[in-house]
Amino acid sequence: MTVVVAASNNGPAAGTITKPADDPWVVTVGATDDRGTAGLGDDWLPDFSGRGPTAHGLAKPDLAAPGAHVVSLRAPGSTIDSRFPNYIDGAYRQGSGTSMATGVVSGAAALMLQANPRFTPDRVKRALVATARGAASDDRMAVGAGVIDANAAAFSAPAGLANQGLARSNGQGSLALSRGSVQVKADDPLGTVLGPVLGATLTAQLLLWNPGGYTGARWVPSDWYLSTWEVNRWYRVSWYGNDWPASKWAGSSWYGQAQDESYGSSLSGSAWYGAWE
Repeated sequence: MTVVVAASNNGPAAGTITKPADDPWVVTVGATDDRGTAGLGDDWLPDFSGRGPTAHGLAKPDLAAPGAHVVSLRAPGSTIDSRFPNYIDGAYRQGSGTSMATGVVSGAAALMLQANPRFTPDRVKRALVATARGAASDDRMAVGAGVIDANAAAFSAPAGLANQGLARSNGQGSLALSRGSVQVKADDPLGTVLGPVLGATLTAQLLLWNPGGYTGARWVPSDWYLSTWEVNRWYRVSWYGNDWPASKWAGSSWYGQAQDESYGSSLSGSAWYGAWE
């Protein structure tokens, strides 16, 4: 099975490839912005696309594909569909992220296997990387070999395999250590008597916020809500009324792109490159 994985949306700093995209065997995909044109000369490299190297010094991503403002089918009622209603004609939505770029590469891999049913995953990866075209950036750690060329990968790829010399996993590693930067802490961060509440096999994404555990001196209303944070500096003056909803936050200033970039004018919509995938 050919496994295609998103690099992450944690760029633009180096070393922002997340699991499982740091696996040397998989096809890791970064994102480009094709700006709605077929040519590659005007492509941009979005800041969000994760960059290599991996924690073990591996060059990733392997290649890139368009991943900004991509139109795809909706999943009505899903979390992302509800939070980011960037609908197009009701049945479709627009989204951005390396997951959208990964869908492009996965579809291309399927077409390759339809045309070349004897291709192994190693051969598929080799064909994709060997035929990729330079675009958006010459940084190997940002776009890998370049932007995918599905037709060339399927019909004119050079011979060879991609993952030569890599050692296979023995399956004996620690599951907890494989979780990268998301680690579970057994003790309450405020040092209360809550004690260990989690095992090492759970990740922070699975937790529900429990306000009962954080009602001590540091989180009482007089410190958090009624004084400095809410009334004075946080809500009424600097946070809500002036700086945040205004032009400084939305649009191209957030990602540092050129001023003619059309990523939208609102915070919740396409100013964040649409909805994350």
